[in-house]
Amino acid sequence: MKYQSGNLPAISGVDRRDEEFMTSQPMRPNMTSLKMKLLGGAFFMAAAGFAGTASATDIFGGGATLPAPAMTQAFKCYSGATTGVDYRVRDSANNLNDTAEAACPSYITTPVNAAHLYHYAASGSGRGIAGFYSHDASRFGTYLSTPFTSVEYALSDNALKQADLDAYNNGGTIQGVTVVAPGVTPTPGTNYANPFEKYGALIQVPNVIGAVAVAYKVPTGVTIGTASGKLELTKADYCKIFNGAVSYWDQLPNVTGHVRIYRTGRSDSSGTTSLFTRHMAAVCSFLSTNKFKDPAGTGTLPSTTGWRLGAGNSGVATILSSTNGAIGYLGSEFLVGSSLVAASLQEGTSATFLQPTAANATAAYNSLAFPTPAGADQFNPLKWVPTNLNSSVANPTAGYPIMGTSNTLLYSCYSSAAKVNALLAPNTGALGFFRWYYTNAAVNASNGVLAANGVAALPSALRTSIYNFLRANIKATGGTGCVGKGA
Repeated sequence: MKYQSGNLPAISGVDRRDEEFMTSQPMRPNMTSLKMKLLGGAFFMAAAGFAGTASATDIFGGGATLPAPAMTQAFKCYSGATTGVDYRVRDSANNLNDTAEAACPSYITTPVNAAHLYHYAASGSGRGIAGFYSHDASRFGTYLSTPFTSVEYALSDNALKQADLDAYNNGGTIQGVTVVAPGVTPTPGTNYANPFEKYGALIQVPNVIGAVAVAYKVPTGVTIGTASGKLELTKADYCKIFNGAVSYWDQLPNVTGHVRIYRTGRSDSSGTTSLFTRHMAAVCSFLSTNKFKDPAGTGTLPSTTGWRLGAGNSGVATILSSTNGAIGYLGSEFLVGSSLVAASLQEGTSATFLQPTAANATAAYNSLAFPTPAGADQFNPLKWVPTNLNSSVANPTAGYPIMGTSNTLLYSCYSSAAKVNALLAPNTGALGFFRWYYTNAAVNASNGVLAANGVAALPSALRTSIYNFLRANIKATGGTGCVGKGA
C-alpha cells in the first residue's frame, strides 16, 4: 500500500466493546499537573515496567514535546505501571534524562492493559521524524541508561509535506537522515534502509489540537494596565515584538515600565516553532520586512541572533521564568501549574482577545472546516492533518490564532501480532493503546486528561474515523501489503 488508491473495509462506527466511547463518565474538573516537574528540566514519558509481566510488549517512540504531558498521563493510565517507569527528556547536551513517573487521575480505571508498555522520548518533533524514518532510536538523543531497542511510532507537530512523503517512499534526506531508494542496500553509518520497503506505508494522523502561547513572566519594573492584568496583543503588536520592531515593554499597549524585551524561542528542530512560524508568516505582511517569510514566500524562522534559546518547550519555559523581560513562544501545556503568564491574542480581526486554552484552540480548529478524509483520500497521510498548504490554519478566523494539530506517525506493518495488539488490539476486548486513546471518554472529554494538560481532544467523528482507519490498515508481517515487512 503506497497511498495511491484503495478502499477501506466497511466498518460502521467503533467496536461496541469500546463502551467508554459511547457513554460519558463524571469528571473531576481539576487534576494534578505534570508541568512543574517538566519546567524543572524533566521530560520523558513512558508507561513501562510491571515487574514480572512475562508477556509484556514494549512499544518505543519519541518526538514532539507539545503533546507530551497529555500523552504521559495517558500512557500511565493505560499500563498502570508502578515500577520501572522510564520518562526521558532531551537536554541541551542531547542527553535523554530519566524523570519520575506521573500519576493517573483517579477518575480513570487503571490499568487498561498492563501487558503493553509504552515508552516515549520527548526530544522534539524534528528528532521524532528522524528516528521514525531511520528506525533508529539513537536519533532521539543520547541514552544515559538502557537505550530503546526499536521504534514503533513518533509524534510530531510539524506536519509532513509531499517532499517528506516522497523521501519515505522513494529515498531522500529529512531532518538530517538519509534513507535509500527501494532496492538499494544502505551503507551502515551513512544512510538507512528505505522505510516503505522495510516497514510499509507511512501513516500520519492527528492526536491532539494544541495552541502555541506567547508567554512571559511579568518583569520587575513593569505594570500591565488591562483589566485582566495580562498583555492583550493584536496581531500587529506581536508581529512587532518578534520581528524586532519594538524593543521595550512600554512600547506595548497598556504597559508602563521601560524594561528591555528579550525574544525567546526554541533552539532545536521543533513542531512548536513550525506552528508559530507559519502563523507569523501569514499575519505579519503589513511590516515592510516580515522576517518570518523568505523571498519565495515560504514561512521560516528568522535569524535568532539576539534571541534567548532553549532546548524543548521546557528549556524555553526555564528562560522565560528566569529572564527579566523575556517574551517567547511555547506550547500552552507548559503554562499549566507554572508561574508564567500567557498573553491574550486577537481573535481573527475582532476586538476580542483570547487565551490559549483547549476550548479556544478547539474553536479555531472548528473554524477551519477541515474535512475528514474519505475513500481513497484516507490513504494519503497529507489529507489527515491541516498543513502549511491550508492557508486557513495559519490564520484562523475564529478561536485562538496560533494553533495546529500534533500528529502520530505509524508504520502500516509491524513485526509481530503482539505489537499490533499493543497498538490497537483490533479483534479482541483487550484494548491496545491507540484504540483506547481515541475512544475513551475520560481521555477526550472537555474536562478530561487532554484538556487538563492544556491541549484539546479531536472532534469525536474524526477520532472514530482515525480509529477505523488504523484498525483496518495496521497489520503484522505477512498480512496483506506486509509480506516481508515489519517494524
